[in-house]
Amino acid sequence: MKKIITILAITFSVFGLSAQNDMTIHSMQIIPQSYYNNPALIPTCKIHVGFPGLSSLYVDGGHTGFNAKNVLSTNRFDSVEVDMEGFLNSLSKNNYLFMDLNEEILSFGFKFKQKHYFNFSLTEKAFMRFSYPKDLMEFVYRGNGALLDQDVMIGNLRLNASHYREYAFGYSMDYDDKWNFGARAKLLFGKMNINTARTDISFYTESEFFDITVTSDALVNMCIPYELTDTLDDTELDAKEYMMNKKNFGLGFDLGATYKYTDKWTFGLSVIDLGFIKWKDEDDVINLVSHNPGGSFTYDGVDIADFFNEEDSVIQQKLDNTIDSIVEIFKIDSTYNPYNTMLNTRIYASAFYDLTPKDRFSGLARIHFFDKGIHPSFSLAYQRKFGNILRLTGSYSIAHRNFANLGIGFALNLGPMQLYMVTDNVLAPIIWNKYSWTTEADNGDISIEDVTVPRNWKYMNFHFGINVAIGCKPPKDYVPIID
Repeated sequence: MKKIITILAITFSVFGLSAQNDMTIHSMQIIPQSYYNNPALIPTCKIHVGFPGLSSLYVDGGHTGFNAKNVLSTNRFDSVEVDMEGFLNSLSKNNYLFMDLNEEILSFGFKFKQKHYFNFSLTEKAFMRFSYPKDLMEFVYRGNGALLDQDVMIGNLRLNASHYREYAFGYSMDYDDKWNFGARAKLLFGKMNINTARTDISFYTESEFFDITVTSDALVNMCIPYELTDTLDDTELDAKEYMMNKKNFGLGFDLGATYKYTDKWTFGLSVIDLGFIKWKDEDDVINLVSHNPGGSFTYDGVDIADFFNEEDSVIQQKLDNTIDSIVEIFKIDSTYNPYNTMLNTRIYASAFYDLTPKDRFSGLARIHFFDKGIHPSFSLAYQRKFGNILRLTGSYSIAHRNFANLGIGFALNLGPMQLYMVTDNVLAPIIWNKYSWTTEADNGDISIEDVTVPRNWKYMNFHFGINVAIGCKPPKDYVPIID
């Protein structure tokens, strides 16, 4: 397990996750990478070539549960304490920790006769999403006695983490003076995956006699280089062989359209990351599955009189039988069957309003599908043009159960070089709470300790890139559907 954690940490720190999830960039067509959210959005510039390794570096991370302000407080004795009730009240039924990284290795795009746009990108992608239920936190804090006659799902822990390479080929066109259409086809090559298809463990405590019934059902699929999982093999991981592995193949698609309703109003709709990866590397695939899925075990406690009235051998036999029953319920078998994982599909619906030739307002709604659920986000943005050199954007977003996301972005064109930076939450890393308390040493000396933590940091992302962009000033007689 230590090997697995190590390689995951390396992967997430070096490579990227699924396609970027930032929302502010959607309204900035001057940035070629804006078409990742809708392939019908033809970038402003005629030609772009991404600076190798730096054309699109995207990082995000966060959680949907508690904030520091919900959990930490100072009591009347001037000591910092953890407010467990506040912690539990801040949780929803299912809560998520997530991280997304994305590094574009190579990309380019060009227009043909102004109405056609072709693009290509090679990207290393990875993602991690961990979910945990509120019931588990309540069970840990309050114990089973506070949850009588209830099915407590404490084992609904899910981890979905992948690293894969994507080759994407895109085409967009101005169909007429109203419609734009676009699509991207993706060839995917999986490198590593952990996917908990099922981890269901439930406790039921009967209120009269406090009998506890436990039910377990688990299925964990993994495709991890055997050098990292075989504890008897000291072979080092061959990085080149790992990166060039093409045995786990998949396909993906992006589809999009825009419609120019009037000279001022334009609407867009896109579906991103429709697809799958089939994990079938015979050396690396392993499935961990419950030996007795759905089986249950009832524990009715221990009669203290047994320790006085029964012989030691009888008592030991009863304990052994109990342990054997528990082991049988939680026993895990290993199989080696290929499996599929779906991409984290997203749907974007957008509206653009051009107040003036230099001022644009936009709205965006996103639906993200993962963990068998629907997760919506919303964003409003304003963009200002400063000639053909600079564009600034500000946004407000509601995402990941967080209502305090103020974003900013800019795109700076200096000749053929384009530099851009976008974030959906600029306030999170700069608003902190400071907590102080006193401590007394063994010799009686009193000192003041303190800790400073983000006050409301649930979600943060950062998108940076450098492109070579040519022909960013359109001809005077050309009127695009959306610029």
